[in-house]
Amino acid sequence: MKLALAVADEAVTHAQIDPATLATVFTSSSGEGVNCHVLCETLATPAPMVSPTRFTNSVHNAAAGCWHIAVGSRASSTSLCAFGGSFGAGLIEAATGIAIGGAPMLMVASESPYPEPLGSKRPLPDHFGLALALTPAATAHSIAALTIELVGAEEAASVCDDAALESLRRAVPAAAALPLLIALARGGASCEVVLDYLATTRLRVCIARAAPVC
Repeated sequence: MKLALAVADEAVTHAQIDPATLATVFTSSSGEGVNCHVLCETLATPAPMVSPTRFTNSVHNAAAGCWHIAVGSRASSTSLCAFGGSFGAGLIEAATGIAIGGAPMLMVASESPYPEPLGSKRPLPDHFGLALALTPAATAHSIAALTIELVGAEEAASVCDDAALESLRRAVPAAAALPLLIALARGGASCEVVLDYLATTRLRVCIARAAPVC
């Protein structure tokens, strides 16, 4: 949860948007691995006294709830899970919300590994988190305009040149965003990336450099 909150804070700070005004989408394929592990261990003891804090943080929308409480937001929030397609589902949910509501949204994706024995059943090699502050129109702090399109799995997913990042992209659902993040960080000319989503569907994201807004 701390990772999700940290990347969310970085995104709104860069975008210079009041976080209290933002509707949010939080997405994760597996939730909080360590918290789940500790709860299971506790329940297996002769005196299973579960920590109220850990129980509160065991629900899938815990990160969203903590974020909205921390920033004083009463805006809407969606917490979702689509297993390996969780990042893509979150991006589509946020883009759809903007198209319908015409207001900015904060999209947060995060992953947390499970300790053993659950780790061998749900292998995630590392933590990963990202957040995107998305707006319906360019602002003075925008870095690009994104156009999102569903395409078939016959379109090859974009890969990372760096072997370590590519390994992460393949193994951690939220890291499916890495080709997009790399393209945004590099700047330069407009381009497009294809991101893994579902078994039969991928996402093509066209990245157009945002014109400065005075």
